[in-house]
Amino acid sequence: MRSVKITFGLAVAICALAISASSALAHQFVYSIAGKTISPAEPAKLTAIGEEQYVKINGGNIYCEKVKATGLATSESSEELKLALKFNKCYNPVKDFGGVIDLPTRFVAKGENKASMEFTFHANGFGEVGTEGEEASVEVGEGTGEIKVLGGKACVISWEHQTVPIKAEKKPEEEYNAATFSNLEEANSHLKAFPSGFQKKLVIANVFKSMKYSFVEGQCSEFEKGTEGHTAKYEGNLTTTLVNGNVSFE
Repeated sequence: MRSVKITFGLAVAICALAISASSALAHQFVYSIAGKTISPAEPAKLTAIGEEQYVKINGGNIYCEKVKATGLATSESSEELKLALKFNKCYNPVKDFGGVIDLPTRFVAKGENKASMEFTFHANGFGEVGTEGEEASVEVGEGTGEIKVLGGKACVISWEHQTVPIKAEKKPEEEYNAATFSNLEEANSHLKAFPSGFQKKLVIANVFKSMKYSFVEGQCSEFEKGTEGHTAKYEGNLTTTLVNGNVSFE
């Protein structure tokens, strides 16, 4: 199984989706920079960007036009890839006098890296014929966060440490598809760094469901249908780049 460990530094909830089991194959994330050895002493920088991110927390729907992420590669191959995400240009559509208005919504970053969320993807996965990528399950770290709608008070949400789907705790060798990894090649004219004329990047498609959460305090009327639940959802793609180098899933 390939698992994905997700630790949030901010205010939103996420989850994972189960899929049928298959024979497990060893996988890893591979990093390279021409003329450089990647190591803990000389790490390489990872960046990621995405558009059209979506978070659903019970009755509330939040859309973000952009997300940026950063991370570090400390070896030339690894079973883990960690990214710290920051969401931008977010809004919450709400009904108003028979119509719908988009209320600007801000995710309040917390923690040392000021990230909205942190994902640690684990590459112990498998491949399926007919699919475009490799699939994973997810583990969620305990945390709290705030959703701030401009003009209103903060809505504070918390989530416990959990594995989603829950059966992954008892059956860790099965496979799940919370995240899908696909390799991408883009033309790059910097031939000294990319002799082939192409740079390898990694596309991560996330579809997380059924995360447990609870409302702690604040103005949560737009989101709350009860004080707790396990129906939160996160969807969004991330195109990941190793600065001046290549990253791929093999």
